[in-house]
Amino acid sequence: MNYYMFKYCVWYLLNDTHVINKRIKSNSNLLKTLSFPGHVTIKHSLNRNQAEDVFEEYSKKEKPFFLRFGQLVNNSTKIENTTFHSIEQPLKVCGMYIPNAHVSMAYRINKEPFTTDEVEKINTSTFNIIHSDFTLCLAHCFSENPSEWTVLKKI
Repeated sequence: MNYYMFKYCVWYLLNDTHVINKRIKSNSNLLKTLSFPGHVTIKHSLNRNQAEDVFEEYSKKEKPFFLRFGQLVNNSTKIENTTFHSIEQPLKVCGMYIPNAHVSMAYRINKEPFTTDEVEKINTSTFNIIHSDFTLCLAHCFSENPSEWTVLKKI
């Protein structure tokens, strides 16, 4: 097992009741993948001090809002000896296009990438993420199993 994955991350963590969390659980059952908490990543692969600094910086900023934008993206990322596959829904941030802004809908690790058929099964109906839908958090994401990622603090 690779214990480094995304190291420390700073996220906008979606509330448990947000529709995206329901869709992630549904996608997990449908695709036989591991579930994870819905979130929008601000920064990842940080050491603890960097993560604390980013968390502090974003705690002083006004919370954005996010709008679903475009089609799902099937992505693969190599992290050392681990291949991390994701199905991502691109987002606009406060109505503006920001490269790579997304919410992940499914993850698969060290297996085959998602197929076009699998991506097409994902519910893409419209959703919004407003400031009351999430909290800022610092997460420990060293495990390959996203269900083992833990939130260390949030506001």
